[in-house]
Amino acid sequence: MNLSRFVVYTFLGSLPWCLALAYVGQKLGEQWDKNDALRTWFHRFDFVIGIIGVLAVAWCVWRHIKESKKHETAGASVAETSQS
Repeated sequence: MNLSRFVVYTFLGSLPWCLALAYVGQKLGEQWDKNDALRTWFHRFDFVIGIIGVLAVAWCVWRHIKESKKHETAGASVAETSQS
């Protein structure tokens, strides 16, 4: 698939989602200060979202360190082989 077709399809596929999420956000935002039940219901997930974020960052750092060590050991074994 060429780049221009990909860009057009990506734009057309993401446009309805963006519009729908913006509309829902606008409607919920209008009720945020007026409806205590809405705010209470959404604040239940704050801790869960925070934990998921911390776990995602920890996983990315762990994977990066693991890949770095793998490349270092591969580089060391290649260097030892070339010196022989």
